[in-house]
Amino acid sequence: MIADYRLSDGHARVINTSSSAVYFAPKTGIAWETLGTDASSISASKKLGANALYAQSKLGNVLFSNELAKRYADQGVISSSLNPGMCGVEPIAPSFFPLIVVVGNLQTDLQPPPREYHTDANPPLQGLMFYPASYGALTQLWSGTTPDGKSHNGKFLIPWARIGDAGPSSHDEKLAEKLWNWLEEHVKESPGM
Repeated sequence: MIADYRLSDGHARVINTSSSAVYFAPKTGIAWETLGTDASSISASKKLGANALYAQSKLGNVLFSNELAKRYADQGVISSSLNPGMCGVEPIAPSFFPLIVVVGNLQTDLQPPPREYHTDANPPLQGLMFYPASYGALTQLWSGTTPDGKSHNGKFLIPWARIGDAGPSSHDEKLAEKLWNWLEEHVKESPGM
């Protein structure tokens, strides 16, 4: 898509949303055997489990963003990925919930949300872990509008408006390139693309 698009002003920002779940991706980074619709891929996906598949997809967002940054920086494209924070809108499977909240908040050095967020609709325990949904847009807005945006190319951003780290697999350039090539191949196979 970007290859066919001419940048009118030579500058564009692409912000890919990931999650703190990125820290729970499979040790291999991407479990390639799960990426398909055939019986063996479905079986491998079930074996890996929904939580790990979600984490894998969030790592995929980071790897895609990094490869986009690498391939299109010279054309004025700035690509970053980010963890929007633990906001009251993120769907989390119950078994994954405690780990993702603790690790997500520790990795980003966040304090508990403001007390005014503790309501009947948002029990106190949840209020200690989740921030208001509006907080989730802060890092995206910062990345998309800051004059320092060029310095965000290929970076992983964390709440609230800071540069962070998505873990070792996110720095694997060969893995990012392999994912990019896999995506290109599968987009070609899709009708209407």
